Amino acid sequence: MVPICLKSTITETLLERCKSTPQEVGYRFKSLGSWHSITYAEFYEEIELTAFGLMELGVERLTKVGLLSRTQYHWTTADLAIMSCNGITVPIHHTSTAEDALYVINQAEISHLLIQGSEWWEKTASIGKSLPHLKYVIIMGGDPPEKTDSLPFEVLTLDDLREKGLARKMRSPEEMRDRIRGTHLEDPFSICYTSATTGDPKGAVLTHQSLISVLQDSVELFRDAIEPEKEELLTFLPFSHIIGRLESLGSLVFGWKLNFAENVEHLDLHLKEVKPTILFTVPRIFDRAYQQIVEALPKLSWIERKVFDVGFTTSKVLRSSLRRYPGADRIGRLVQPYYQKMILKRVSEAFGGRLRFAVCGGAPLAKETADFFYALGIMILEGYGLTETCAPVTINTLVDYRFGSVGKPLPEVEIKITEDGEILIRSRKLFTHYYGNPEETERALVDGWFHTGDVGFLDPDGYLHITDRKKDLIVLSGGKNISPQRIENRMKKTIPLIQEFVVIGDQRKHLVALVTLSPENASRIAEEASILYDTISDLSQHPKIRQKLSEEIDEVNRTLARPERIKRFLILPEPFSTESGELTVSMKVRRSRIFRKYHNEIEHLFKED
Repeated sequence: MVPICLKSTITETLLERCKSTPQEVGYRFKSLGSWHSITYAEFYEEIELTAFGLMELGVERLTKVGLLSRTQYHWTTADLAIMSCNGITVPIHHTSTAEDALYVINQAEISHLLIQGSEWWEKTASIGKSLPHLKYVIIMGGDPPEKTDSLPFEVLTLDDLREKGLARKMRSPEEMRDRIRGTHLEDPFSICYTSATTGDPKGAVLTHQSLISVLQDSVELFRDAIEPEKEELLTFLPFSHIIGRLESLGSLVFGWKLNFAENVEHLDLHLKEVKPTILFTVPRIFDRAYQQIVEALPKLSWIERKVFDVGFTTSKVLRSSLRRYPGADRIGRLVQPYYQKMILKRVSEAFGGRLRFAVCGGAPLAKETADFFYALGIMILEGYGLTETCAPVTINTLVDYRFGSVGKPLPEVEIKITEDGEILIRSRKLFTHYYGNPEETERALVDGWFHTGDVGFLDPDGYLHITDRKKDLIVLSGGKNISPQRIENRMKKTIPLIQEFVVIGDQRKHLVALVTLSPENASRIAEEASILYDTISDLSQHPKIRQKLSEEIDEVNRTLARPERIKRFLILPEPFSTESGELTVSMKVRRSRIFRKYHNEIEHLFKED
């Protein structure tokens, strides 16, 4: 049996896990078409050699070490190696522009940087002379670059680093364990930069106490729901985001098997190969699947549709009965598997066939989506947290949930709502400060309470509901307060053509919107309507596409209060992207940048009055 392990720091927990289950397979990754398994003993050895190598390069207590890579096995070993030196990991998202990476490396005063192979080497070299604090760059994977003499830092491969580590370990075999024993609960383990929908990113300093508190509450809430030796996770979220980091480091506590997706493009294949029992994910994975199923239903024969409807309805009723009437459990066990296997099997198998629940965050999850998959036997547990709270501070659980909410506060967390609806949080999970930014720290942390900037409410049963971002609220010239996210989410959920929908109207008489098309759905609709085109940009200007979108926006408008209705809209020729700066690395819309970039177009929409 695989035990749950949780000690006073993350690195003490690492030691305990590797000591308790050295021969258990903890990690799997796919390379060149084959899956490779790593035991905890092998895992520890890789961390140890990497940590000793970093020490040889001068990583001391509280040294800031950058980690710039997509989610992969070496991300986790590098992260824990940095912590095992009592250093501080500074994650940089792998889709960052060179400009964004430059800002983080300099603002955090990073002296050592681990990067993923050749794909980031060229960008690093291009900004190398603008990085005054950087002393070493370690390349994880790929061939070593040529002609590095002109750069102001030394370049090594991961193998070079581990060779240095082996030599240092031979000289001082207990040094890493001594560093781990010298790590305190109040020591920072990471500086995580916010997505920065407005202004520059802020580096939230998170301590071992922050994450250990999250993990303690997670154990309390999920201990009975998790069987470590049976759990398989397929990981694909960016570990540079705090929810991905929780999944990565949570494996040390729960002992589940963490399978690394080769890339997101092959996610459908990996789901079938790994057959995960638990997923950490974002809403768009399930929203997309829900939309595909809904669009496929009209194409079924009458009999197939009837069978699906009966099976779906019965399954939903039975699962609700199991929750409300424990006595229905015996009947549920007999009947529900029939519908799951005979009627809803195909949908379940798209996620591998064994998925019991998914932990979901990062964006709002539509209630309809949660209800739908609940009836299929897949619980989507939506939670709420920010970089500054070290992941979740509220969550729905398998036994205490309300779809449409983000759950109840974790056991140690206090939440209160201000008069204007802002959510405040007090907890040991909170960041200590923004690195090098005392002004923003003072604004965010007041008398021990973190001012989240999110607007919401606690319902009478204690479930938290998020309604908007405080700074995004629109006040029309007539004084009416408008929640843009509510309108945007409804438009995106209801209209398949839409990929992004940005509502504008602060201090104006009415609302307008900028729209980008979903390439996949726009192409499908164009095919069905026999529209000839070369690019999505062509479709954005096509009168038939505009007419269809206009009709569908009018339909949604009829469900909204009059001040919330969109009077005019503009279809933009290209989708938003991180490269163009319109989206953050967590795929959130950067409103201020969009407003600046499309200022003339927005003004034209309002001038048409």
